[in-house]
Amino acid sequence: MNIEVDGGRGMGLFEMLHDAASSDAFALTLKEAALRCYGAPFRAFLKLITQDKSAAMRAVRGARDSFIRQFVTAGSMGEVKRAAYRSH
Repeated sequence: MNIEVDGGRGMGLFEMLHDAASSDAFALTLKEAALRCYGAPFRAFLKLITQDKSAAMRAVRGARDSFIRQFVTAGSMGEVKRAAYRSH
């Protein structure tokens, strides 16, 4: 996935090279950092939710219930309510 970043100068992310000698050097630094850190946030997330499954389930159920309160109206059809409460 590409994330376009352009501050209006037509250079996008490369408007500021953060002390890199050239745009090529900056691009290489970004690539190396992305490879080094790839997956780190997801691994940290998995570690967090597997340390306390009960707390994770309470958080998920709380988010689900909040979603339902906000988006499933009293007049919703039965299948909408059943789908919203499905916990699998």
